[in-house]
Amino acid sequence: MLWLTREKPNPPHQTENSELAALLKADRREITHLLGQIQVVSNIGLIRIAEGLREFRQGNFRVINPDNQKLKTSTPLKLVGFCATRKDIVAPEADDESREITEQLITHLPPDVRIYCYNLKPPDKWTNLVLLEDSGSAPQILDSRIHKHAVLDLSPRLYSDVRIHRGELPKGLWWLADLRFTSATHLAYSDNQLVSRNVIDNP
Repeated sequence: MLWLTREKPNPPHQTENSELAALLKADRREITHLLGQIQVVSNIGLIRIAEGLREFRQGNFRVINPDNQKLKTSTPLKLVGFCATRKDIVAPEADDESREITEQLITHLPPDVRIYCYNLKPPDKWTNLVLLEDSGSAPQILDSRIHKHAVLDLSPRLYSDVRIHRGELPKGLWWLADLRFTSATHLAYSDNQLVSRNVIDNP
C-alpha cells in the first residue's frame, strides 16, 4: 500500500534503539534489492503496457511506470520506501480495502512519479517504493482523501509496525552505489492505535 508521511517531532514513547536499528538495516537491504530488480526489468524491457500503465508483474512483485516514459539513465531521483510488518491476524475486509486503495492511489499518481513498486514477502513483510524526479508532488499525495484514510484508519488494522525511509539517487536508478538514505520514521501500533512514533535523521 502506498504510504508517505510528514515529519513531526517524536512522541515520548520510543522503540528500543537496538531493535529499531536492526529493522532499519534490514529494510535498507530490501529496498536496495528491489531497486536492483527494478533496474533489471526496466533495462531489458520487461515493463509492458497493461491496463493503460507500463508495468511488470510477477507473483507478489509489481513495478509500474505510470507516465509511460522510458527512464533516463542519469536523472536524479528521490526515494520514499514503505516497509511494514503485517499483523498475525488481519480481517479479510481490511486486506480487500488495502488492495482497493492501492489501485486507486496508483491511478492518481502525480506526474513526476517515475516508478512505483511493491513486493509482499510471505508471510508478513510488505515493501513498496516510490521514485520521483522531484519531491514537490509529495504534498499532493499526502493531502489526498484516499491517502489520509490509509494512514489513519487502514494501517493500524493491517500492520504491527511501519518504517518510512527517505533517500536520494543523485545519479539515477543505474548508479545504486550512490544511494543515500536521509531519514526514517518508525511507527508502532497496538489495538489498532498508534502507540509510538520515532523519527531518525541519517539512519
